[in-house]
Amino acid sequence: DVILKRVGIREYFDNVWGYDSNPAISKKPAPDIYLGAFKAAMAQYEGIQEFFVFEDSQMGIESAVGARSLWNGVPVRVFGVGTGGDSMEMLNEADEVFETLKNFNF
Repeated sequence: DVILKRVGIREYFDNVWGYDSNPAISKKPAPDIYLGAFKAAMAQYEGIQEFFVFEDSQMGIESAVGARSLWNGVPVRVFGVGTGGDSMEMLNEADEVFETLKNFNF
């Protein structure tokens, strides 16, 4: 929640599920953060057809890809965004990699 507010995009999210609200979950690259977020979303919203994950680190992408293989029934697309400390090349496990989300369009 804090990071989304800092970068000015919090208003685009109904809910935020992360370490600040769930400090007991295992840290990345464990897939726990994403599995918890998927379960929370599925409990709140009916008919979810796809999850999008945006990550800016190699460890985060590894975590999201690991969660994808454990989540049955709903596709998970992982996007790497070159805004973190890792290079664009290090994000190559993502389905797609973007330099920025400035012009991102679903």
